[in-house]
Amino acid sequence: MNNQFKKTTQEIIKSIKKKNSKGFTLIEVVLTTMVVSLVFIALYSLISISYKGYVESRYEVIAAGLAQESIEMVRNYRDEAFLNNSNYAILNLVNECGTQCAVYVGIDGGVKFKKDINIHNEGKVLISGTVYTNCINGGCSNSEPNFERVVKISPIAGDNRVVSVQVTVSWNSFLLSTSNSRKEIVVESILSEWLK
Repeated sequence: MNNQFKKTTQEIIKSIKKKNSKGFTLIEVVLTTMVVSLVFIALYSLISISYKGYVESRYEVIAAGLAQESIEMVRNYRDEAFLNNSNYAILNLVNECGTQCAVYVGIDGGVKFKKDINIHNEGKVLISGTVYTNCINGGCSNSEPNFERVVKISPIAGDNRVVSVQVTVSWNSFLLSTSNSRKEIVVESILSEWLK
């Protein structure tokens, strides 16, 4: 009886092992690994592209703000000049800027022009604390995104009481993979003399 019990026990164990020994084949493991890998790669790519788009959008908003700030500084300069001298002619802005200039706030708090600037040096704009400032007196590093801001003031033909103020802000874009990876925003405004 003991032998028969042993055989029955061994048969039961073999039967259980056969039922539980089902596993994955190598092909199933490889296919599952490939599918999971593809899903993770797709998710990583999506997150990476979304982040780059977010950063580039942020740079565009900053650039638009920097351009508008320059126009407001030129407008402020015109207003102060007229308040200090009622005979101030708006065409003087063209002479004070030259072919291209940097507009910045001086130590005294007044708006200043740096005439005929080198775009890649004095045209650079650096964040200092929470404020962006031009690199007029040096001190700019090559930190990203490396904004450059250039102002051009030109007379409008046929009217000596009106000027065009054009501000170009450019920066390094890491979304563009070409050698020319600069993006730019151009903002233009028309300023006129105050009525006398």
